[in-house]
Amino acid sequence: MNEEQQIVWDTIKYGPHKTLVEQIISSRQIGEVSPHLMKSFVRIATAVANKSNFVNYSYKEDMISEAVLSMIKYWDRIQLDKTDHPVAYFAVLAQNACFGIINREKKQQEIKIDFEEYQKIQ
Repeated sequence: MNEEQQIVWDTIKYGPHKTLVEQIISSRQIGEVSPHLMKSFVRIATAVANKSNFVNYSYKEDMISEAVLSMIKYWDRIQLDKTDHPVAYFAVLAQNACFGIINREKKQQEIKIDFEEYQKIQ
């Protein structure tokens, strides 16, 4: 997929690139996340959580909420003068949040298995 196709795909999925930049700029001016920017965050998080890497996990809603929380936490750190594609920045934040949830759930599962084995011994 070339760059032009990627921009078209992102526009269909997340809304226009220019609109996202405008939302970030207007949110910076008021000092908080606007409702329109929040909707974009939810759409990006949902799209990332529905990718093939995360499709079969039962805790997808946790992934989406953690991804949105991560985007809210770091939305003001994006450097618009250095990036041409802010959707990619937020998609990476969402993807890292999803991986964090998976790792947390794996640890919980290991603890549960170890506890069950310990209970069988006693």
